Amino acid sequence: MHRVNSRGVPAAGVLSCTVVGYGCVVLSALSPDTVFLFLINSSGAVFLFVYLMICLSQLVLRRRWEREEPEVFQIRMWAYPVLPLLVTGAIVAVLVAMAFSSDAGTRTSLYQSLLAWGAFLAIFGLRSTFGRRRAAVLDASRRVKN
Repeated sequence: MHRVNSRGVPAAGVLSCTVVGYGCVVLSALSPDTVFLFLINSSGAVFLFVYLMICLSQLVLRRRWEREEPEVFQIRMWAYPVLPLLVTGAIVAVLVAMAFSSDAGTRTSLYQSLLAWGAFLAIFGLRSTFGRRRAAVLDASRRVKN
């Protein structure tokens, strides 16, 4: 998805996003109330998940990079690790509050966001698994040719 062609365009990424976009338009035309509401509700907490992953990545990767490649850091983050821990705690608190909210719409938004996040994680897992298998097969075929 991130590879660029000779003109510097990530063609596979653009095409796949276009196909997903057209698919959403078709689904929205077939079931306008259901699909639109799902997309609106599922995007609410997804932003929180994105920022949660950024904070967790900051906590895990920074420690690793400081140990392995300290030259990577051109600009230091102030209040590390306190600030990412505080933000992580705040995000988790908001997600828990959403789960126990008396507003059914808020809970629905959280559950649909969890469903969307789970789908993304499943796709990532499948892609990683098949990517490793493909790399192993390619590596084995190169060794056989040589």
